[in-house]
Amino acid sequence: MTADVTIKTEAVWNNPPAEWRTDPDGRLTARAKAQTDFWRKTRNGFIAENGHFYSVQVRGDFALRARISGEFRQLYDQAGLMVLLDRQVWLKVGIEYVDGGRYISSVVTHDFSDWALSRPLAGEAVWLAVERDRDSIIISAALDGLNFFVVRECTLTDALTLEVGPYLCSPAGEGFTATFESFEIALPRQPRRG
Repeated sequence: MTADVTIKTEAVWNNPPAEWRTDPDGRLTARAKAQTDFWRKTRNGFIAENGHFYSVQVRGDFALRARISGEFRQLYDQAGLMVLLDRQVWLKVGIEYVDGGRYISSVVTHDFSDWALSRPLAGEAVWLAVERDRDSIIISAALDGLNFFVVRECTLTDALTLEVGPYLCSPAGEGFTATFESFEIALPRQPRRG
């Protein structure tokens, strides 16, 4: 995968975490603040928009990939990749701590958020990939960075430009540290300029 966008130099935090740093290898380490999340309305009408999202703007199709690890210890601690159009339309996929274990979790939001859990994780880290192919989003994961399996396929929006990048939240906890490595964005097929 060819990296056409550099997260180190072009990304902007929508809500800065408690602390963060990047190293010369492009590794991003960040500590989530307590009581942070991205969620909209489902079950109790609750809206949270104070999670941490380190985003760049992309136009057209893209393939987004990173290796995620962290100190997931408190209920709903989570870190992963996010794709956002606006406050009502977005998705996130990551590692989430639930019922004493780490799972691959995904949320798709069209004004109301849903929530899906995939398989539990045995290792310390997971590779996540989010690919946009026209109107479709394909979310995949791998434990070794090579053998990806599909976690979810959905439709998000037909809008041309989206914000993408790493995110982390600690909805019920006091905060935790996550690391994002080998972050890449490839832009395989772009619309004509006009």
